[in-house]
Amino acid sequence: MSSLNDIIDLPANLEVKRALAVKMILFDFKTEDIGALLNVSDSFVSKWKIRFENEGASALKLNYKGGTGFLTEDQRDEIIFYLRMQPHYSVEELRDYIELYDGVVYHSKPSYYDLLNEGRVSWHQPQAANPNREEAPGWRKREEIKEQRAECQADIVSGEVMVFAEDECHVGWGETIGYGWGRQHERTAVAVATVNQRQSYYGVMNL
Repeated sequence: MSSLNDIIDLPANLEVKRALAVKMILFDFKTEDIGALLNVSDSFVSKWKIRFENEGASALKLNYKGGTGFLTEDQRDEIIFYLRMQPHYSVEELRDYIELYDGVVYHSKPSYYDLLNEGRVSWHQPQAANPNREEAPGWRKREEIKEQRAECQADIVSGEVMVFAEDECHVGWGETIGYGWGRQHERTAVAVATVNQRQSYYGVMNL
C-alpha cells in the first residue's frame, strides 16, 4: 500500500485530492473514511469543504503567486514552537497545517520529518493504558474472600455450602498497538483494554 500512498500524496495530485475530499463529503462519506483513503486530516476535509461552499470549485485549485515554496525562518520557528506544545502529531496533520497557514507544500516527506524532529516529536510505539484496570490491589480482594469464607465456615463444614475455586489463563498473540508520532523521551498513552489479541480459558474446581 505504500506505493499507492506515494502516488496519492504527489504534489501534482493535490488539486484532485481536494476535489475528491469535497465530493466524498457531499456524498455523505464519513470524514474519518475520507482521511484514511486520501491520507488527509479532518481539518483538511473541513477546510476545503468550506472553501468550496463559499468560493466554488475554482477555490480548490493551487493558487501560488510566485512564492518560493519554502518556509521562512520565522515561519519555521513558529511551526517548531507549535509542535513542541502538542502531545502528539502526524505527518498528515503537519502537512495540512503548513498548507493552511503558510501556503507551502513540500515535495518529500523527509522535509516534514525534519520539522517533527526539531519539534521534538518522534516515531515510537505508544504505551497501553487499560481503562478497565481495577485500582484496588489484589491483596484486598483476597482478604474479602477470606472474610466471606470465615462467615460461611460452619455451613461449609456441614456441606450446606460448597466452595469452588476458579482459575483462568490467556493465550495472547499479535500486538494491537502500532506506532505513531509523539513527544520525544515521553511515553504516549493509548486507552486500550488488551494489548494483544487473546483467547481465554476458564476452569472451576470443587474444594
